[in-house]
Amino acid sequence: MRIAVLASNFISIPPTPTNVPAGYSGAPEMIVHWIVEELVMRGQDVTLFAAGDSKTSAKLVSVSDVAVSQMPKKGTEFSLDYELLLASNCYKQAQDGKFDIIHSHLVSRSAFFASFVKTSTVVTIHSPLDGLAGSVLEHYKKDQHYVSISNAQRHPLPDLNYTDTVYHGIDLTGINPNYNRGNYLVFVGRFAPQKGVVDAVGAAKLAGEELILFGTESNDSNYFDIEVKPLIDKVKIQSYGFIERNKLFEMLAGAKALLFPIHWEEPFGLVMIEAMATGTPVIAYNRGSVSEIIADGETGFIIDPISSLSDLNIKETSVDRLVKAIAKINSMSDNETISMRRNCRSHVEKNFTIAKMVDGYEEVYKKVLGSKK
Repeated sequence: MRIAVLASNFISIPPTPTNVPAGYSGAPEMIVHWIVEELVMRGQDVTLFAAGDSKTSAKLVSVSDVAVSQMPKKGTEFSLDYELLLASNCYKQAQDGKFDIIHSHLVSRSAFFASFVKTSTVVTIHSPLDGLAGSVLEHYKKDQHYVSISNAQRHPLPDLNYTDTVYHGIDLTGINPNYNRGNYLVFVGRFAPQKGVVDAVGAAKLAGEELILFGTESNDSNYFDIEVKPLIDKVKIQSYGFIERNKLFEMLAGAKALLFPIHWEEPFGLVMIEAMATGTPVIAYNRGSVSEIIADGETGFIIDPISSLSDLNIKETSVDRLVKAIAKINSMSDNETISMRRNCRSHVEKNFTIAKMVDGYEEVYKKVLGSKK
């Protein structure tokens, strides 16, 4: 198949700690990279529309020499214009019949162009649908073929033209699992209220555990300085910032658990499968995709957070429930620990690999092209 993959040009592909701006994760760009490389390896004819400094095995088309975030006069105010410029280039080539299908990772941007060409557009939805992108897609429900990254992600807009749900996969090469219980907890994510970093710190302190934080702070927010930084004592609570993936996997493998106390409807949560790939179980609030990713009691523990009015009479807090889950991890025998950590690795090998992800997308391409015929 002749496949156009339309990505953002705000961050170059693949992302690295030096090209991911503060407040961004680089996760969508990494997923795009893995999809493209696997498609090329399978013999597909792939053209990647991305930033000019991207590294890819596909044919690269760009409208900027470097990622927009790395431009001298950088700023999010430029990102929309450059993404629309890139999308326009992609769809102009589609008008000339250069592609069999377009796989867009610019959900609302490609919606503006999709109905003007005969080439069908498949879209991976990377973000929640209850924000600005969702309000735009209300006007383009049937113009694209949507792929959700979890079933929970669909709830705000259940009547989009969904073709399938395809879970993210990761590259397991070089991720060495550790089946022995570690001696610290980890939190990985942006330092933002919706990621629950304060809950993670609170639980670790109550449990008397060491917690290591990995993540970035937003440039346009004082949340880190006001809410998080005062909690970092550099003894029990440490912060390592955004580090290279190989080092992150080493640290994840050495942890007893990943804390994932999210305060929003997480569409997927790549770090959950990254932790499990190293053998480390996940303790998470039951929001968004969590129940689709974690096997409760087998690869970690899913906690119902205290959030509704009906819970007001319950004396314990969500953080108390995190502490209880940490205690469960600590109370396991060596054999139980090894069994859970082996379950974590095999769960990822079975459900969340790059090969399985791209199998899903190739099936989507065939389904869309078949329905078109």
